[in-house]
Amino acid sequence: MVVLSVAVPEGERDQVVADLWEAGTCGIIEGEHLRAFFEDEAAARRAAERLAAYEPFLEPAEEKDWVAESRAAFPPIEVGDRLFLAPYWSDAATPAGRLRLTTYPGAAAGTGQHPTTQLCLRALERVIFDGARVLDVGCGSGILSAGAKLLGAGVIFGCDIDHAATRIARDNLRAEGIPAALFTGSVRSVRPRSVDIAVANLNAATLVEIAYPLSASAKTLVLSGFRTWEAPRVQSAFRKPAQCLEQEDWSCLIIQSTSH
Repeated sequence: MVVLSVAVPEGERDQVVADLWEAGTCGIIEGEHLRAFFEDEAAARRAAERLAAYEPFLEPAEEKDWVAESRAAFPPIEVGDRLFLAPYWSDAATPAGRLRLTTYPGAAAGTGQHPTTQLCLRALERVIFDGARVLDVGCGSGILSAGAKLLGAGVIFGCDIDHAATRIARDNLRAEGIPAALFTGSVRSVRPRSVDIAVANLNAATLVEIAYPLSASAKTLVLSGFRTWEAPRVQSAFRKPAQCLEQEDWSCLIIQSTSH
């Protein structure tokens, strides 16, 4: 087994983690560097070539259970008032009064550990009503779609411009028995006011770019994926009052009309 180490800026880590899972890593440990473990040295070298900009370093792995150690980096966590996020391999008991949201760390990230994911889930707790039609824009691993369903959504839709992400989300949701209509494409393809709630965990630039079609798609918007200092810029693009949630130095905006 070999280990590929890369030093990645905080804002780029999610994408690099996703790239490493897609490249075939069997486990990742996060610290000052990302350390990805590969049983296939050729796959590790291909991943290193793809990530050449981060000056990757390859070396033989020490003899220990790296899979178990990497899994220990993703402990179950409580999010908001109602959710308990646990990776699919965890046998931890679900705390009383909470809903178990199974996570699938892998090619589309999906660990649930990032503040923006947790902010979106906390916001969905506040805005979802029984039977709501929810659109997950940039569905990634499907974690927000699954969370929305647990919280009472009736129908789930999702889109991502990355076909691999759409496929991964579909597989993860199917594993949990959650029906969802997913497609590869942009929110621009969604009919105006076709859903009650749209959640988008993207970056500030993308949210600003799609502000009009995203606003048109739903009565209530949950927006995250940006730093706190970027929140005014994002809110300005949507031209409506917003409720702001914060965690560490990340923000989430809830923008909703006065009625369903």
